[in-house]
Amino acid sequence: MVVFPEGPDGGHQLINESTAVARVLILSTMREPAVWAYPDSGKLATLGGVFRLADAVDYWDGESAG
Repeated sequence: MVVFPEGPDGGHQLINESTAVARVLILSTMREPAVWAYPDSGKLATLGGVFRLADAVDYWDGESAG
């Protein structure tokens, strides 16, 4: 068992360096939606999908002047 703290300090990567099949079971105690950062590939992920940081828009983009 391995425990990763929440946030940047808990950043991790699982790699199977053998030729054998590896099976991984990941459990979480999270009850709230979260955002996951992938700094190596410039992406963010949410329960709604994965997004490239390079595609970021201004907060007000697409909003009406009201």
